[in-house]
Amino acid sequence: MVDISSLATILPYLLNDLPLILGAAQFITYLFLVLFFGSIIIKGYQGYLSFFPRMALRILLGVLCLFTGIGISVFFPQFAAGIWGLLQAHVVIGMLISTIVLTIALFMITNNVFNVASLKRKIEKLQKTLKKAESMKPKKRVNPLTVAGSVIFVVFLVISLLNFHGFPSLQQSFIDAGIPIDEMSNIVPDGVDMSSECISTLSVFATAYQNNPDLFNNPDVYEDETLKVLMEEKTGSTIISMFKVEHESSVIIIGISQDGQQCMATETDVCMCQQGE
Repeated sequence: MVDISSLATILPYLLNDLPLILGAAQFITYLFLVLFFGSIIIKGYQGYLSFFPRMALRILLGVLCLFTGIGISVFFPQFAAGIWGLLQAHVVIGMLISTIVLTIALFMITNNVFNVASLKRKIEKLQKTLKKAESMKPKKRVNPLTVAGSVIFVVFLVISLLNFHGFPSLQQSFIDAGIPIDEMSNIVPDGVDMSSECISTLSVFATAYQNNPDLFNNPDVYEDETLKVLMEEKTGSTIISMFKVEHESSVIIIGISQDGQQCMATETDVCMCQQGE
C-alpha cells in the first residue's frame, strides 16, 4: 500500500523543486530524442565511419534535428496547446519531419562518398561495402543527385532556423494547460511543512486568485475558537480577527494577529503564518 503520510511529507518539497524537476525532465527527453532521431538520420550516411566518429555524427545530426524540429514546429500550432502542448507534440512532429528530410538529404549528398582506407582496415567485416566503394570511380562532372541533396539540406536548414525562436518551456506548457506550476512552486515557503489538504487548498486559491484578483476583497467574518488557538500557538500572538473565503467547494481561513502576522488555514488545520506586508 502507498504510505499517504510519507507522500504528504515530501510533497511540499517536490512542489518547491517542481520547476527544476521539469527542467531536468525536459533535458532528459531532449537527450533521448537527439539520440533516437540521430540514430535514424545517420542511416542516410552512405560512407563508412568507425564507432566514435559515427557516434559524434549521430549526436550532431540529432542536435540539428532538434533545432530544425523546433523551428518547423511553428507550422503545427494545433499541437502546441492543451494536453498536446504539455506533451510537446508539436516538437516531436517537427522532429519526425526533420528526420525524414535530413535522412533523404544526407543520403543524396553522400551517395558516392566512401572512406576506402577505413574500409580496407575492416575488410573482413566490410568486404561487400569495400567492393562497392572501389568500383565507384569519381566522375568529373557534377553529380545531380549530390547537388539536389545539398539544395534540399540548405533550404530546409535556412527555413527551420529562421523560425527557431528558442526551446519551448515545459513549465510554460503546464501553465498553458491550466496547471499553475509557477503558483504551486511558491505556495510552500522554504522550511515550512504542510499537510496535503493545505497544499491542495492553497493551490486551488492560488489559481482562483490568478483568474479573479478580487477574490479576497470581501471576506466573511469567521469564528472558531479551536482554530484561533492553533493560530495563536503558531504566531505566539493574539489573533484579533479571522475571515473566511469560499471558492467552489474549497474554504480558506485567514487569521490576523496583534503583531501583524497573517495565517492561512483550512477549517481544521493551520497551514502557514508569516509577517504581513
